[in-house]
Amino acid sequence: SRVCRECGATVQEACGFAATGKATAPTAKSAGVCQGKCPVCGRQRTQKVTLEQGESFRSGSLYYRVSAKDQTVTVTKGTKKTLSSVSIPATVSYGGVKYRVTAIGAKAFQKYTKLKSASIGANVKTIGEGAFESCTALTKLTGCAGVETIGKKAFCWDKVLKSVPKLSRCKTVGAYAFYRCYKLTTLSTGTAITSVGTYAFGYDSGLTKVSDLRKCASVGDGAFYGCKKLRQIGGTKNRVSLYRVKTIGSKAFQNCTAMTNFYEGGSLTKLGSNCFYGAKRLKTITFKTTRLTKSSVGKDAFRGINGKAKIKVPASKLKDYKTILKGKGQGKKVTILKL
Repeated sequence: SRVCRECGATVQEACGFAATGKATAPTAKSAGVCQGKCPVCGRQRTQKVTLEQGESFRSGSLYYRVSAKDQTVTVTKGTKKTLSSVSIPATVSYGGVKYRVTAIGAKAFQKYTKLKSASIGANVKTIGEGAFESCTALTKLTGCAGVETIGKKAFCWDKVLKSVPKLSRCKTVGAYAFYRCYKLTTLSTGTAITSVGTYAFGYDSGLTKVSDLRKCASVGDGAFYGCKKLRQIGGTKNRVSLYRVKTIGSKAFQNCTAMTNFYEGGSLTKLGSNCFYGAKRLKTITFKTTRLTKSSVGKDAFRGINGKAKIKVPASKLKDYKTILKGKGQGKKVTILKL
């Protein structure tokens, strides 16, 4: 590669192109050019110049950064913080090159307090850390068909966010991703989510249902803390169903006061302290796992559940679990029964 002496752009040529003549930078509508000759063969050449990885450009109301040599870009910010809506396209063209928009960068729209709606293009796979954090007027999110990762604090403190489209391909919901989204009532997901981060839905007091977490292996500390209306995760009515979960963090379902039925599918190895603390209507807990031990069930895991709740366990582990689950905060009338 060589650097143009006129415009500073990096150009590529197998025989060692070096610019000696006219040079222009790429524009929104056309690529730049560098004129010169090869120092090896002496041929005159006009070299096309496009943006390099890490360089930025503006198109419409958004700024983009070239992410990689495979012609992808990341949205980095808007042209002004007073935007009332943003539309992230699937592709954008600049300098004669068509780029796929695959990510929204960290803090791209953080504290855009006038922003009311955002549309996410089909090629966007990653919504970065704090991308829409504290967008306190944001009510509606559309698109998201290709989103696989929602970063830490991506929609944190979006207090009036009501509508999120189906997250069909989402695999990871980061820590505090939807923290204190008070108006969010339901979340439609595909079957791909494998982890829900720390306080991902913490204090989402309006959340009643998450459609599918069947492949979720990890539920972080406080993941659904204070979701006072949460009654259902999965397809079984009025039941929180986690079929493949291996670890449930401390306070994961603390103060989920509307939850009445919890079901675990057989893979659980760790249940955090205060996991169901204050879930006062929780009457039925089903564990199919045989892997729990005295040390892997945290302190006060069942404190504050319904006083006459039933904890159902595999018949082969009934005797062991009566010892393992004893003294974990539940009332004296809570019974441990075989499935």
